[in-house]
Amino acid sequence: MSQVVSIRMKKKDGKLVIESKLATEQYRIFLMALKEGEKVDALFEVKTEDNTKAQLAKIHVCIKEMADEQGHSVIEMKKLVKTECGMSYKNEKGKDVYESFGKCSKKELSNVIETIIQMGRFMGMTFGTLEDQ
Repeated sequence: MSQVVSIRMKKKDGKLVIESKLATEQYRIFLMALKEGEKVDALFEVKTEDNTKAQLAKIHVCIKEMADEQGHSVIEMKKLVKTECGMSYKNEKGKDVYESFGKCSKKELSNVIETIIQMGRFMGMTFGTLEDQ
């Protein structure tokens, strides 16, 4: 079985450092799953921010609609969406930590939008032209 982890890093003080707590936790879990002597391939690619304000706006509008429809606060609904998208984890103290949509790529935000569409369908909601994209 092949294990894959994708971690965004940034150059800081001449070194590559993991950019987020979620990625740090994913890396830790990946390492724990490796057997002694197992080989790992690594690919490094310079990443430019490529998300769009339109995607972020759509996500936040849909989250507000879902929150209003379900009687949740926007913050509660945002946490539910992030959990469903795999953008949350429990830290070493057992506290839930959530990643920012603003750090996501276009592709990652497209996946968030698809998750929102599926969650909306489960709740009996549609988001008009959002589903036509």
